[in-house]
Amino acid sequence: MKTETAMIDTNCWWGAWPFGGGAATTVTGAPSGRELAERLAAHGIGEAWVSPLAAVWAAEPMTSNRELAAVVAGIAALRVVPVINPVLPGWEEDLAHVATWAGVRAVRWLPAYHGYRLGAARWRAAAARVAAAGLKLVVTARLVDERHEHHAVRGKPVGVAELRRWLAGLGDVVPLVQGLTRHELDGLADDGVTNFCADLSYAEWQETMRTVAKKTAARRLMLGTLTPLHVTAAQVAKVAGPGSAAMGAGHARRFLA
Repeated sequence: MKTETAMIDTNCWWGAWPFGGGAATTVTGAPSGRELAERLAAHGIGEAWVSPLAAVWAAEPMTSNRELAAVVAGIAALRVVPVINPVLPGWEEDLAHVATWAGVRAVRWLPAYHGYRLGAARWRAAAARVAAAGLKLVVTARLVDERHEHHAVRGKPVGVAELRRWLAGLGDVVPLVQGLTRHELDGLADDGVTNFCADLSYAEWQETMRTVAKKTAARRLMLGTLTPLHVTAAQVAKVAGPGSAAMGAGHARRFLA
């Protein structure tokens, strides 16, 4: 299902989390591309931007990116968002390569899991390199609530101060930052930071969409379910009500435009 009224999930993953869990999620393990598309469609999602969970832990992400591309090949509802690790030598070649893949319009960074902090000037230059390749940049600030992480995982999510410094030097580059809490989004808004978009995957509050939009402009917010690490239906419910069409799909289309 891919229609103008269907929702766009900007934060979907394929594969399995190595520390278990996920029993309550809609999609677990590594389903076929068609199975993933069908399960998402059951929640009104007609397009999902999908990244490979294996790339979170791999020494290099391209093997996992290629595996995912093969899984979703020919399935219009699933758009691959390859993971790029800008710490690795040759990451620019990886970027140039995935830019040639059919349907790829954005790439994903995982600072907390790939061992770098965004405050350094080199990451502003790297973001400009992504834009020069004709791609949008998605930054995952958080995948799993750090309070519930496996004891062997020491990564900290991307913080507000770190994001503020990085965003201040990006110029015309406007990234999609995913995994921020309601309070983190409010903190950026209080500082007057506006050159980013965000999903609601970790923004939890009563009437989440309306509450977050009091400080962060609604036009910059979009649906991100974080399937399979979060419950798909619960995330979809956040964008129900007035403004749901725009936040459920329209803002994501504009981000890629």
